[in-house]
Formats: sequence, C-alpha cells, structure tokens
Amino acid sequence: MNIIPATTDDIESFADIECQNMDRYFNSNPEWDVAFVKNAIAENIQRAWKLINGSLLGFYYWTPDEDCAVLFSVQVHKDQRSKGYGSILLDHFHNEAQKHGFAKVGLAVHTGN
Repeated sequence: MNIIPATTDDIESFADIECQNMDRYFNSNPEWDVAFVKNAIAENIQRAWKLINGSLLGFYYWTPDEDCAVLFSVQVHKDQRSKGYGSILLDHFHNEAQKHGFAKVGLAVHTGN
C-alpha cells in the first residue's frame, strides 16, 4: 500500500468516487455537480494524494488558507470503507501540512455536509 502524489490523470477517477460518496449532498446543494467536483479537484491537484494498493483505495486534496492547511476533501472508495484507510489519509494530510509549514489544519465545510 502506498500514498503517492496525484496527477491530472486522476481527476476522473477521483470525481467518480467523490460523486458516488457525496450523491446525497447534491440534492441539498444545487451548485454541486460533476463539473463542480472535477473543477475543485483540478484546482488542487498539486496538493492531492492517492492511496493505492493495486487499485485506487482513496484520496484527499487540500488547499492553503493564510496560516492554515484546509482539507478540502478526503474520500475512500465505498467498497474499501472500515479498513482504516481514511485514518491513513488523514495522518498523511497532517504530515503534509506540517511539512509545508502549517501549524494549523482545518476542514472545508459546505452546506449539506
């Protein structure tokens, strides 16, 4: 199992997982659609990481906001949940934030989630 940097080639697969995981939020947030999700991923792809083990298990991406590293999204494939992968990704995010000089981390919260 490895956590490696994401590339623009990952945008489609990330969007597929995120949209499957977040489908219930689309109804309460009309501006959320596949294009919105892909755009958010693309804007942060240089700060995106993926967890793989032969296939994509999960991913996260974050954005800087003044003195805080903000976790924009963390997603685990629905068939891979309850295996600790979310915790692995969160630990990695925290380490990345520290490596980039952030003493604080935050979580992006949107209407409906």
